[in-house]
Amino acid sequence: MDGIVILTVKEPYASYLVDGLKMWEIRKRPVRYRGDVVIVTGGRAIGSVRLVDVLGPFDLDELSKFQALHRADPEFLREYAAGNRLFAWVMQAPERFDKPIPVEIIRRFEGPLRYGRLIRTPD
Repeated sequence: MDGIVILTVKEPYASYLVDGLKMWEIRKRPVRYRGDVVIVTGGRAIGSVRLVDVLGPFDLDELSKFQALHRADPEFLREYAAGNRLFAWVMQAPERFDKPIPVEIIRRFEGPLRYGRLIRTPD
């Protein structure tokens, strides 16, 4: 899987995404890209999702109605938003990799998305 689109996400949200427990990734800006995204945390790819839509912008009261979809703690969202409206990146087709895989970031792609590759190591 060379030439991948990468999104770095902090835990526990990265695991929630690849395990299908979180369907919205909350971000400060929308992106035009739609397609497969490899989820990276701690410098390693742990799985993938498909970015299918971007909704919003939402204020914090609106996002609170969808907490089951984004699973973000309200206080975390308040600090992250810093008074701004936020966007929900809608994810589908979650898949967790058998084991984490190191990644190499090649360049910026769009917003927080990066273009890179997986670094395969011999087993």
